[in-house]
Amino acid sequence: MAGIFYFALFSCLFGICDAVTGSRVYPANEVGGSEYHG
Repeated sequence: MAGIFYFALFSCLFGICDAVTGSRVYPANEVGGSEYHG
C-alpha cells in the first residue's frame, strides 16, 4: 500500500517538475511527468 502511495507522490512531483521545466530533466519522469504533460 505504501508503494502505491509513493508511486502516486513521486508521479505527482515529477509531473510538476516536468511542467515547470518543460523538458525531460529527471530520468524517472517517464513514470509521471512527460506522459501527462506531453
